[in-house]
Amino acid sequence: MAKIAIATLVRDMFENNYNKWFQTLVMVRNQSIWMNTEGKFDFIFFYENHLHEEYRKKIKYSLPAHDIKFIHVNNFLPTSEERETLKPKVLDLGCFFSNYTSMCKFWSYGFLEWVDEYDYLIRIDDDCVSLNNIEKIFDELETKYLCYPKLSGEIFRIGLEDFVKMYFDKTQIDTGTVFCPYTNFCGFNLNKIRKDKRIKNFFKEIENNQFIHRYAWTDTLIWGIIMRYFLKEEEYMEIQAIKYIHLSHLCYVN
Repeated sequence: MAKIAIATLVRDMFENNYNKWFQTLVMVRNQSIWMNTEGKFDFIFFYENHLHEEYRKKIKYSLPAHDIKFIHVNNFLPTSEERETLKPKVLDLGCFFSNYTSMCKFWSYGFLEWVDEYDYLIRIDDDCVSLNNIEKIFDELETKYLCYPKLSGEIFRIGLEDFVKMYFDKTQIDTGTVFCPYTNFCGFNLNKIRKDKRIKNFFKEIENNQFIHRYAWTDTLIWGIIMRYFLKEEEYMEIQAIKYIHLSHLCYVN
């Protein structure tokens, strides 16, 4: 029987009114998933630095009688030495110093080292409230690398065109829009991803060149590149039946 986890990366919460409000939203997220999965899967809460005990208790209370794992992860920030090397090359210092690129790095490939025991994983961010049953994602993931609710278009980022030409040995590429999956509510077939040496080597190349920190490449862009250059159309799938509220964008998806 396949082992499945539902995961999110939660931020470190300090005691102020905004964070208490955000914690409440996370509880709503948890309960919405619980109601739409009948508690069949493990829940993983990745966190950086520290997670207050009171916050842990709230999470456990919102997911009764469930296998919940709290996993402390690296923050994926550059080292001090790397920072000094990168500083002149970083194009978006806001993303760099706000840890946004660190989060993108984690959800591009960093999370994979923590989920070896699982076959499938669905990432549901802490600001996403599920509106219907999500188990159909796992049915489709048996034959797919990833399933997602929607595609978005991203313009080629600086540095990407040259990298794609070099890495994929392309003399001519479309430098227009890259169609990328919504990764804030995305299912991954971990077995397929782990076994694919092409993808593993691609991640190493991105890591070695620090493209995420240098150019603020997002995790959704990186998975869009994987879909475009590594996978066949039948190896990924948009599932518009997945419905949720993306709270940070104040919008319904599907």
